[in-house]
Amino acid sequence: MKKNFMILTVLAAALVMLPCCKKDKNTSADENGAKYIIKAEMDCPNYNGGEKTHLGPTTDGQTPILWSANDHLALFDGVNRYDFALENGTNTTSANFSCSQTPTETEAYCAFYPYDPNAEESLKPTAERDGNDYTVTFNLPSEQTYLAPVSGNPTMGEGLLPMIAYSTQDDRFTFRTMMAILKVDMKGTGTVRKLVLKDGNENAKLWGKASVTMTAANDTPELLSEGIISGGNNTLTLNCPDGVTLNETTATSFYFVVPVETLGENGKGFSIDVYNATFKCYTIDKHMVSGNIMQRAIISTLAVDGVKVLREGALPGLFTVNEDGKKVCFSQGNLYYDGSKFCLENYQYSIASNWDESHVSNFYWSKTASVTYSGSSYSDGSAATTDVLFTNATETTPNASFTVNGQTGMWRTLSQAEWEYLFTHHSYKYISVNTKYGIVIAPDRFSGEISDADVADWAAAEDAGFVFLPNTGFRENLYIRETDKSCIYWTSTAHKTNSGNAYRMFFQWHSNQSYLDVKLNLDGLREWAVGIRLVTDCD
Repeated sequence: MKKNFMILTVLAAALVMLPCCKKDKNTSADENGAKYIIKAEMDCPNYNGGEKTHLGPTTDGQTPILWSANDHLALFDGVNRYDFALENGTNTTSANFSCSQTPTETEAYCAFYPYDPNAEESLKPTAERDGNDYTVTFNLPSEQTYLAPVSGNPTMGEGLLPMIAYSTQDDRFTFRTMMAILKVDMKGTGTVRKLVLKDGNENAKLWGKASVTMTAANDTPELLSEGIISGGNNTLTLNCPDGVTLNETTATSFYFVVPVETLGENGKGFSIDVYNATFKCYTIDKHMVSGNIMQRAIISTLAVDGVKVLREGALPGLFTVNEDGKKVCFSQGNLYYDGSKFCLENYQYSIASNWDESHVSNFYWSKTASVTYSGSSYSDGSAATTDVLFTNATETTPNASFTVNGQTGMWRTLSQAEWEYLFTHHSYKYISVNTKYGIVIAPDRFSGEISDADVADWAAAEDAGFVFLPNTGFRENLYIRETDKSCIYWTSTAHKTNSGNAYRMFFQWHSNQSYLDVKLNLDGLREWAVGIRLVTDCD
């Protein structure tokens, strides 16, 4: 082993639909006190800890990968693992790395990027040597983290793209990535807090403990799904902890680092669920495609326009509510009034058992949450003009004057025709959730009848998009009646001829005869106080 272990200089990969291209190596050696320096060349990209390798500007279709401050490498000599830290070369494709220890002199070495010396031992890479062959085992995280553009260049998050290098020299290493990158360019509205990529093949693995073998310096390793030897599944999360606001005209880039293979092969396709702070609100559905081939060291770009990520308070399921294909998402819970403003219940199953001046949960058909009814407030009787409930005159557009949870122009009530379409074209079932009875409705993506197994795990069912309408009963003076029997909700539709009436939807379970009484086009007196569940438009 030479006294000066040379700095590892890494060449950044050219990724955008083109193979990596290498730079000429810089083989100069440096000595810095007791440090031992290696040179590394990057033949491709990066990870999560202190490591921050990022993409540089794209030129002639080639996107270089640049070293960043605090990058670390793990070097193996067949006996020990050594931590080499970036010495110099930040924002270049060739960087020097140094270590205070001298690796054992041997015929072959292996190095792995990224390396976090402060990580738990179980998360650090290991290497087994058989002759001069190295098998490196490392962890691919189930959650990746979005990184804002670096110097104006969109890039992948920290610690997402593992690379490996094999060398029979003690002064030079050329790193190669074994992964592919899916770049999702989105245009739209709203703030993204999380994306979840799901392969349509249930046996596919996008993360877990992986293993790759290098036998020579010119090996080109590829990590396939089958190379993930333990843990993992077919979903991969990209978190955006600070939120990323979309633009309707300029694409925002999100990067997933994935195994080298075909996403959704054999016609299974894939999907990407786009979430706001709490709930999924938009699905990029590619289940009808034959597959997206993901190649080593190449960025595959998926462009998606018109994404509408909703604000907090929306549930994940998409529901078509008319023949034109209009889709809505339901609010996270029923509407209530706290004495000064409108709010949403925290849970779908939340209902009040009694009237309270700071928690009015059943409402008269009015534009304000009033305790008493005033018949003179409803004199025009026309749903086509101004007399509508939490909806503008079209009955299908959020009322700009209505505010809930501090959000204006977002929420509305379904019309009588939309409620009827919803229950005519979606499966529904009478169930109990958290000891509360009501109606569960299946989202657009669900086919067939709802079984007990589909909703047995309510947290999973809710995440899959199911909506629960708890029995609200009705409020009579200061008391709420029949909350254990009747599921009654107002529509936004006033009666066309009787100004004192409006339409509601009604479900009641008759336990003695084991049947569900369903009435979707009932009208009733506006002075009746029943439940309100809001929706927000998704197209």
